[in-house]
Amino acid sequence: MVPNLASASSNALNGATKVSANANATFAQAHVINGANATVANTSYSISDTAAAFTAYQGTGSHTAATYRHASSVIVTGEITHTQATSLLTEGSSNNASVTLGTVTGNAAQTSALTLGTNDSISELKVAGNTSVPQAKLIAARATTYSYALVDDVADLVGAGTSILNAATSITSSDRVTLEQSRTLDAATSSDANTVFEITDTASNVLSATAAELARGNTNNNTINLLDTSLSASVVTQLRAKDAANNPVEGVGGFLINTNAVSSPKLLIINLPKEFIFNL
Repeated sequence: MVPNLASASSNALNGATKVSANANATFAQAHVINGANATVANTSYSISDTAAAFTAYQGTGSHTAATYRHASSVIVTGEITHTQATSLLTEGSSNNASVTLGTVTGNAAQTSALTLGTNDSISELKVAGNTSVPQAKLIAARATTYSYALVDDVADLVGAGTSILNAATSITSSDRVTLEQSRTLDAATSSDANTVFEITDTASNVLSATAAELARGNTNNNTINLLDTSLSASVVTQLRAKDAANNPVEGVGGFLINTNAVSSPKLLIINLPKEFIFNL
């Protein structure tokens, strides 16, 4: 029995040529067992304990990594930091022991760099701060479940894949998105309020889009940026009508239609009931 081994006298343990625990030990119990004089080859035990107990053990003056390095397997339930996880995973790899961790926390760089052995596993990774798509893919390969705030350019976001997007608690595009790209981002499970982008597209695509799609741009009074360098009178009339019909009342949803000022040397700003900008 593990309690019997852990409470045995030093003389009793040190006199044994072989020490084997027939049940899982806590970190504190494993420390005692590992301290016996029997060789590592003749000492056999596994560890199963809580994150709190592991943290407490690390805080003792007698803490030694050899305690879990020599275990045949290590299971930690609860939440530990990436630093603690790295310690367990690194030591576990020295004898190919299986290391099973509950929840591991850290930022994107830290969690995406965790090294797992063949027999190691992490149930959940909780990522603090922003995560890029490449980092999210590395994180996804290291845990069963994971969550993060995804921030990247639209090309990487759209190409990330459904599972990567759906694991995000929020999605933010660092550059403008087309309506087609916005639909991909909006299809993810993150709420509309937590899916942030600014829309830019052609007049044709803007006119064929629904008001709800156009109102999905960044902030309540978002601006829809047009890519066209020239617009016909007919298209201008249609845009003006769509703009006027959906201009937000202050503080409410809607959108404003705007041209891309960089794409044309001549712009005319016409003050309508709501400001509307277009190229001549």
